[in-house]
Amino acid sequence: MIPFLGYCMVSISLVRDFFVWRDQQKKPQTGEEQLKAGSDYASSLTVQSNQGQTALRCSEVALITSDSPNCLVHHPQGTYKLCHKTLTEVEATLDPELFFRVNRGGLVNRAFVNGYVHVGNNNYIVNLKPPFQHQTVSLSRTRLSEFRHWLQFAIPHPVPQSEQVL
Repeated sequence: MIPFLGYCMVSISLVRDFFVWRDQQKKPQTGEEQLKAGSDYASSLTVQSNQGQTALRCSEVALITSDSPNCLVHHPQGTYKLCHKTLTEVEATLDPELFFRVNRGGLVNRAFVNGYVHVGNNNYIVNLKPPFQHQTVSLSRTRLSEFRHWLQFAIPHPVPQSEQVL
């Protein structure tokens, strides 16, 4: 009787493993799901320039704005076009610790944010660091508290050993 029960338990385990394997085969992960599953975010963006396609490091991008049907990437060296991607698609590939969606039409990089200002009538403007200080970026009222929290909890960047105080 005991060998028969052992045989039944092994058989049930094998059948269950088969069904789990079959379900995994039916649902292959898309590129975005694989990106999120690995918790890796894009380190660069491929943009159109006068010389063709160029790769820009995400950490060097100050602002990404919507210019239907494309996006514009604002970089210290100029403004580039990011073709065939919506702002929502771009946002999904970027690190949320580095980029924040300030309104329906823009993402800002934390490294380029100088702060924000209340300009009256419940309107807010995000101040950017040079060379983007003249760029007007409005902050959505609905995102204000989330933006404050995002700015407050900045990621501490490691200090190079030559600059560390002993």
